[in-house]
Amino acid sequence: MSIDDLDKIYLRTPSKRTGSLDTVAKFKETVGPSEITRLDRMYSAYFYSDPTTLLVMQSS
Repeated sequence: MSIDDLDKIYLRTPSKRTGSLDTVAKFKETVGPSEITRLDRMYSAYFYSDPTTLLVMQSS
């Protein structure tokens, strides 16, 4: 997966609307530890957010 693939990930809101991850996050490639995190033998990633930020998704 590359950084360009991250905009293909979609999130579902509690109201059942969907939006792409790049509408709520900014991506930046950096140097980090050479470790692959897995959960049940599948790749996994950790996401951190600021819970005080209000997100409003408009329907298209």
